Amino acid sequence: MSKVPEEDTELEPLDDTMMIGREQFPETISPHQDTDERSDATLHGRVASCARRHYGVLWGLASAFVYSLQVACMEVAAVTMDPSLVAFVMSPVMLTCSVVAIIHNGQALPRLREHYLWLLMTGVAASGYVILLTFALSLADVGDVVTITYISCVLIAFLGWAMLGETFGVFDLLMTFVTLAGVVFVSRPPFIFGLRGDGTEDYRSTLLGIGIAAATAIVITFVMISMRKQAVLGISAFHTMFANSLLLGITSIALCTSTDGWNCLTLREWMSSIGAGFCYFSGQGLCLCALKYERAFVVNIILTLEIIFAYVWQVLIMKAPPWWTSCVGSLLIIVSCIGVTVHRDQTKKRSLTRALASEHNRESV
Repeated sequence: MSKVPEEDTELEPLDDTMMIGREQFPETISPHQDTDERSDATLHGRVASCARRHYGVLWGLASAFVYSLQVACMEVAAVTMDPSLVAFVMSPVMLTCSVVAIIHNGQALPRLREHYLWLLMTGVAASGYVILLTFALSLADVGDVVTITYISCVLIAFLGWAMLGETFGVFDLLMTFVTLAGVVFVSRPPFIFGLRGDGTEDYRSTLLGIGIAAATAIVITFVMISMRKQAVLGISAFHTMFANSLLLGITSIALCTSTDGWNCLTLREWMSSIGAGFCYFSGQGLCLCALKYERAFVVNIILTLEIIFAYVWQVLIMKAPPWWTSCVGSLLIIVSCIGVTVHRDQTKKRSLTRALASEHNRESV
C-alpha cells in the first residue's frame, strides 16, 4: 500500500557535519596516525558519509521490511484466529506506542473541532483498513494481498483528478491499464488461466481474498487523502496513530461481540498479533524518519519493495511458493506504482517551474 501522503515541500539534504548518535565523523585524519589506522578511519568515514547521504533510503527500506513483517504476522495469526480478534489484540499495542511517542515528543492535544473531525474520519477508515486486510490475509496468500493493496497508488491519482481537479493524463491512464493487468494476473481467474494445479487451491476463497484486498486498497486511498488534509491542518502523525488505534480497538470489540469471535489464544497467536501491532507502529515511525531525509515520492518508490519482502515471508513462513502469475502481476503493479509516482513528481516540478517563471515575469513588468 502507499503509506506516505504527498508533500509539497522538499527537505534539505544532510551536510557533512551531521551527528550520528553521539559521534561526529571527522573529514580529515591526522598525518601522525599509523597507515593502517588511517586507512581504516578513512574507510569508516566514507561509509559513514555515504550512510548520512542515504539515510532516507535506508529508513525507507527498513519501513518496507517492517511493514511486510506486519502483514506476515497478521497472516500467521489469521490462520487460526478471528480477523476481528487479531485487530483487537493489535490495537492496545499500537495505542501504547502512540501514547509513549506523544509524551516523549511533548505534543499537546489538538484544540480545534475540525482536527478531531478529521481524526475521527481517518480513524474509522484506518480501522476498516486493518480489519479488511486481516480478512483478506485469512483467505489469500500474503504476497498477493500486499500486491493488490498497492493499486491504491493509481487510485489516489484517479481520485485526485476526480475530487481535487488534479491532472490525470494519458500516461496515468496507461498505468491504470497496467495495474488492472497486474490485478488479473494476481487473481488468476480460472476462466482465463485455467490453473487448477493439483486441486489444492480454493479459487473461491482466493478470489474473495483478492476482492477484499481491492476493497482495502480503496480504503487506503481515503486514508491517504485524509492524511494529506491533516498535514495541511498541522495534525501530528502520532495523534493520527493514537486515534486510529483507539477506534480500531472500539470497532474490533464491537465486531468480536457481534460475531462471537472471542476465544482463548495460544502463545503463538498472542505473539503474532502483538508483533503485528508493534510492526504496524514501527513501520509508520520508520517511514516518518525516512521523510526527514528524503522526498515523499522517493520513499513511496522504496516502499513498493514491501511486495517483494511479502513474497519472501510467504515462502519462508507459510511455505507457499508464489504462482508465476503472481510474479508477473506484482511486477506490473510495481512498475505502475513507480511510474505514477515519478510522473506526478515531474508534473509538480513543471507546475512549480511555470509558477515561478510567471511570478518572475510579473515582477519584471
